Amino acid sequence: MKPRALFSRHSYLKTPFLISLLFTVTLCLVLLILYFSLQLEVPLFYSLAQPQDYLAPKQWLILFPLFSAGITLGHFVLLRSIQNYGKVIQTLFAWTSVSLHIMLIVAFARIIYIIL
Repeated sequence: MKPRALFSRHSYLKTPFLISLLFTVTLCLVLLILYFSLQLEVPLFYSLAQPQDYLAPKQWLILFPLFSAGITLGHFVLLRSIQNYGKVIQTLFAWTSVSLHIMLIVAFARIIYIIL
């Protein structure tokens, strides 16, 4: 089944999926723009016991767009597999994907704010 076929029957899923896709592209573009101007080590791990372990190489920031893309693709595949469930469950699942993206963007923005 093509993505258009899913959206033609379930138009209420189109908005959250497009928002998730927009967030993923935004994370990729921001990282691409800022990557070469960032310092070599960035603060990622605040929950570790030793302060010297808080910093990680800036390559770890690539995980944010990758995780975002994985959420978008994974949730889209799962939405296709739960087509037989009610509209409410599908809508909640789709908007949960958007809320996960918002949490990723907030975490990424916090790291970038601390660095810059």
